[in-house]
Amino acid sequence: MSVSNIEHASPRATSDDFKEAMSRVSYSVSVVSTYFSGRPYGKTINTLTPVSAEDPSVLISLFRKSEITHNIIESGTFCVSVLGEAQKCIAENFARSSDHGNPFDRFEWGTLATGAPYVYGAVACFDCTLVETLHHASHTIIIGRINAILDNSRQPLLHHRRAYRPCAETIIQ
Repeated sequence: MSVSNIEHASPRATSDDFKEAMSRVSYSVSVVSTYFSGRPYGKTINTLTPVSAEDPSVLISLFRKSEITHNIIESGTFCVSVLGEAQKCIAENFARSSDHGNPFDRFEWGTLATGAPYVYGAVACFDCTLVETLHHASHTIIIGRINAILDNSRQPLLHHRRAYRPCAETIIQ
């Protein structure tokens, strides 16, 4: 038996409808980073999707015109550091524009196989080589083949209802 709620749905989804509905979805908070032209670059993201375990790979989505997107495409490498509950300050710093200076100057970081930086103390880090890009609307979807993984058994920082939240708090809501 099918129940339809068509009378409550918008005839065509607007940008505001989309943003409001997506605010109800919980995401892990990560920093995507690369090393390009002699320095590290990074940006807070909430899009990390596994693509394949047979050929370990992940997918991220970035604003097409951002500096980090350009630098990842040019360098051909990136690392995704999934942040832990205690790393909200790191998420906030990497979310700001580059006018506030380079966040890598304020936090500990290291490098893995590709030379792309990772955030020290992250829940997990996926060091990747760029495999494919796809442009859609305002964003670029980037697929990376994983070369190295760091796995630290910690609870992730989540983004839910337009705010950073510890994992347990998000489950309770």
